[in-house]
Amino acid sequence: MAPQPDEESAAFWAAVKEHRLELQRCNACGRVRFPPMPGCPYCGALGHDTTEATGSGTLYSWVVVHVPLTPSAAAEVPYTIGTITLEEGCRMVARIDGDPALRDGLALAATYVDHADWTEVRFAAEGR
Repeated sequence: MAPQPDEESAAFWAAVKEHRLELQRCNACGRVRFPPMPGCPYCGALGHDTTEATGSGTLYSWVVVHVPLTPSAAAEVPYTIGTITLEEGCRMVARIDGDPALRDGLALAATYVDHADWTEVRFAAEGR
């Protein structure tokens, strides 16, 4: 299902459509955050700049989905959803492509899947 961008996430989804990861960086404390939001979850300040992420990260946690949540996802199971610690310091949740030997700290790189009306960020083991 396609995401429904709002005022805060529209720039993120526009960058993803161009196969780039754009993250918010707090103007006050300098920390990078995800998901996009109006205020900093670390210091509470409003205001941010954007920074382009490298797309590299490491696997923090994962779960293998065996039961589809919707009938349209039935052909996709099993698949892996992971929490990725991005090189910039924040974490995001995304699908893990391929069949790597999953382990904490596994090096991952962003990949992009273009759907009919949106683009999805996924991750795959680096070097694959």
